[in-house]
Amino acid sequence: MYRGEELSKGRLRAIRALRTKRGRERQGRTIIEGVRLVEAALEAGARPEVALYTPRILRSERGNHLLEALQRSGSRIHAVSEEVMAGASATETPQGILAVIPSPGVPLEQVVSPERLFLLAVDGVQDPGNLGTMLRTAAAAGATGALLGRGTVDAGNPKTVRAAMGATFLLPLAAEVDLPPVLLSLARRGVAVIAGDPAGETPLFGAPVAPPVVVVVGGEANGLSPAVEAVVTQRLRIPMASGVESLNAAVAAALLLYEVNRRQTQPLPCQASERRVIITPTIE
Repeated sequence: MYRGEELSKGRLRAIRALRTKRGRERQGRTIIEGVRLVEAALEAGARPEVALYTPRILRSERGNHLLEALQRSGSRIHAVSEEVMAGASATETPQGILAVIPSPGVPLEQVVSPERLFLLAVDGVQDPGNLGTMLRTAAAAGATGALLGRGTVDAGNPKTVRAAMGATFLLPLAAEVDLPPVLLSLARRGVAVIAGDPAGETPLFGAPVAPPVVVVVGGEANGLSPAVEAVVTQRLRIPMASGVESLNAAVAAALLLYEVNRRQTQPLPCQASERRVIITPTIE
């Protein structure tokens, strides 16, 4: 059975601060919770600096193995009570293990450098569940990276990280991007900048949308900002039944991303898998 270190009051205060955007920005770190998410972080090469666990994690062989893996990664591991975990957790129902990792993000140049770009650009999305779902879908569709424009919820928001289900560890993303000049520069390189538009003349399923391409998605309430909309090179109409005005932003992003995937020379194969498919709801 694993035995953790004692947790200092100062370290607990620092972890609690990560529940807020200001705390995450000041420390450059965020919280991940639950066995599956911490496992995914380790598998992707993330190295949690600190981890908290409650005794219930020790009741399973999987939990003990995870603590051993955290120890091998160099994490400082602390056993805490359920009460302390509840105070540190960003969820209403803590899952018994919490880890602190560097906030997701890489330099902009790293995201826009590949020749065969397939990017998701997010302009002003405020719902962390929607953003997490978009990032998860982009990773699944084979996107090479993501650009998060200014005014978009931070990718380190614990709700975003949970909804992304590990995608923030796999998908290179740049945050606080000034999207208009970046997208304009990409367009001048011959990269298609596409967006869904109910009034678009070109139907989505009839458009040449293979990489290099950037799929741009706007905020839930107002859509794309005027400055971003001005640099879009293709406005694609997603077919909808009469009387339906719009789609959820994450759903629209999924349709666009997978149409790009379908149009690639070598799209992702659809293969049978022995792993269970787990569908999780969007986190509000």
